[in-house]
Amino acid sequence: MKFQTKTVRRLLVVAIAVALAWGGYQVAQRQLGYSRAIELAQFQLWGKARDALGGYLQLHPSDAEARLLMAELWVSDDQLFTDVTVPNALDQLRQVPSNSPLAAAARIQEAKLQFLVQHRPVAAEKSLRTAISLDENSIEAHQLLCRVLETTARYHETESLFWKIYDVSPPEQRAVRLREWYMSQFFPQTANDDLDVRMGITAAQTGTLPVEAVRYLRFRETEPNEPLARAALARWTSRSGQPREALSLLDVGDEKIDNELADPFFVATLIDLLIDLGEYERADQRFRAWPGAREGFDYWRLKAIILEEVHQDFVSALEAYDQALQTWPGPAEWRLMHRKAGCLARAGDRDQASQVRSRAEEVEKLMEEGVHQRLRYVLGFLDDPDGLKEVIAFYRQLGRPREVTAWSREVARLVAAQLE
Repeated sequence: MKFQTKTVRRLLVVAIAVALAWGGYQVAQRQLGYSRAIELAQFQLWGKARDALGGYLQLHPSDAEARLLMAELWVSDDQLFTDVTVPNALDQLRQVPSNSPLAAAARIQEAKLQFLVQHRPVAAEKSLRTAISLDENSIEAHQLLCRVLETTARYHETESLFWKIYDVSPPEQRAVRLREWYMSQFFPQTANDDLDVRMGITAAQTGTLPVEAVRYLRFRETEPNEPLARAALARWTSRSGQPREALSLLDVGDEKIDNELADPFFVATLIDLLIDLGEYERADQRFRAWPGAREGFDYWRLKAIILEEVHQDFVSALEAYDQALQTWPGPAEWRLMHRKAGCLARAGDRDQASQVRSRAEEVEKLMEEGVHQRLRYVLGFLDDPDGLKEVIAFYRQLGRPREVTAWSREVARLVAAQLE
């Protein structure tokens, strides 16, 4: 009996030793999981790489760098559908906390997946604004946010973002940045053609609908409870000369949407359509409940029109017109200048009205296709100081001193380089 007891004890000791050894081996293997995952990824063995890294993350769940790597291992696996890989990658990225040094990078990666793959601009914008709050000098976050705004018909909201990008960019990249800004200013509908191709929007185009409209329809499908895409699609429809149909596309009062009247872009679109349809009293009612900050081009433009047309308060309307025309894209809005001229005439100031009308005609000529065809050609040669002087002259005529200064620096840099 004693012999059997000793034997059992020995067997238990051996079993425990084996279990501890095996456990130690497993722990050691998991510790090596990070480097092992990188090795396996080099051979595109994505599943095995995720398994290896998963073991490591069991031991180190707060390792932000490992979370970013795991997200990359998911999205790199082309053997799986994106409706599997992207949610798993996003789940990994969300586990990188805001106090991590890699938090901004994680939010940017989230935004890329949300926007470029899932086609969810509202979700992407939230991620990018969080990234910018964590790293105010992130060029990548600012650039992608500009893209999100431009592809959702909000190109007029990008100016402050652009100048931040310009300020933090290396000097040798600033000419390219300025060229991108020019395209965003004057050709916002085509500035992101490459992005439409990359996102598959261009390939999805059928019939006579332009890519821009297809993009908005896609965004409406992916974020059906958000007002953004409906507003963008309504603006496009209105530009096509169909304000009544555009108004119906807004689906005002849809019970599934509880934040539409808290969105300045949506509200501005609604007010514009009501004005186009001659429903000034309803437009005034909506404007009096304007959400958010009382600022921006849309706000001042609509305030001017309502003060003039509804309240006949020409003095206050003229002040609002001035604010709108000073806010981009106001300096290029020759039609709005004509509106201001009409308001001045109604206020009895015919001399000033004539001057503003003359300025509107000057700006209209600056917007002619021939002018911009030449500028686009010149901007293809960023190393030619003489050509860039034409760009400076254009911005000077348009009354844009900041662009004049920026382009003048590029010309001075090129001339100095030629003299060395």
